[in-house]
Amino acid sequence: MKLSFMSGNNMKQFQIQSDGSIKLVLTDIPTPKENELLIKVSSIGINRADILQREGLYPAPNGDNVPGLEIAGIIEGTNRKVCALLESGGYSEYVCAKKSQVIFLEEDFDLIQAAALPEALTTVWMALFDCGRIKANKNILIHGGSSGIGSFAIQAAASLGCKVFTSTSNENKFDFCRKLGASFCFNYTTNNFSALIKENGGTDIIVDILGGKYLQENIKSLNKYGKLISLAVMDGSEAKINMGAVLMKNLNIIGTTLRSKPENIKETYIQNVKDILMPFVYSKKITPIIDSIYKFEEVEIAHNKIKSRTHKGKIILKL
Repeated sequence: MKLSFMSGNNMKQFQIQSDGSIKLVLTDIPTPKENELLIKVSSIGINRADILQREGLYPAPNGDNVPGLEIAGIIEGTNRKVCALLESGGYSEYVCAKKSQVIFLEEDFDLIQAAALPEALTTVWMALFDCGRIKANKNILIHGGSSGIGSFAIQAAASLGCKVFTSTSNENKFDFCRKLGASFCFNYTTNNFSALIKENGGTDIIVDILGGKYLQENIKSLNKYGKLISLAVMDGSEAKINMGAVLMKNLNIIGTTLRSKPENIKETYIQNVKDILMPFVYSKKITPIIDSIYKFEEVEIAHNKIKSRTHKGKIILKL
């Protein structure tokens, strides 16, 4: 079914159906609450969480059936460019975003690049700075270095002078990660990656999206007092763990997700992104890496690209 673009009080929106499919519908333009801004969406950042939501594995806190955690656009009735972090609902022509989770952009900032910022940068802040307490010149392992979050994490850690190890699913992504600042790259499907890391000083912080059978290798890779920060479990939610090593090395294992954080914590994270990380973005010390751009109606193609694990950086939907 072909739908015309927004007219009157209606807009286009993608909604997840009970069978996991996603359907384009016409619906009402939302009305912002007192603490919200109405944004006309120009571009949408796609995250693996959107696909997990379709699969019933990562539901929105409010039970919403519209995916989308980050967008960029124009505040309705103005010319102000913004990007925003959302709990859900981003796959829409218009969204209402909490004022505290909106980032006002410089006038010449590209809105395609801006859509790659809110979820990824805030997650990097949560993982490296809040949970990891990253410091200059530490050793950091970032799994999934070619992902949207991974590409930002590599740049952020490298900008602090850290030695960055990173993993990808294939060797074709190594050069991409090295250009972002990674010192050592490896294929995480290779056994015993801990040997490479330990030979080069071990790691103080691990940002992990893999889980599963890779947990033991992560523990072996960590230095004493190291921190393992788990953001996702792409390769399994269950694993055996050597608690002896955890105890003897005084390790911290931290599981965290941005979506489940209370609003006041998200506000604090976003404020830190505005104050500390966005200046790095404007000075191009941290750059949004865009893998590909798809039309709004090409959401299935974009989701399949994510599932293929062949992308390098963010995938964007453009309205």
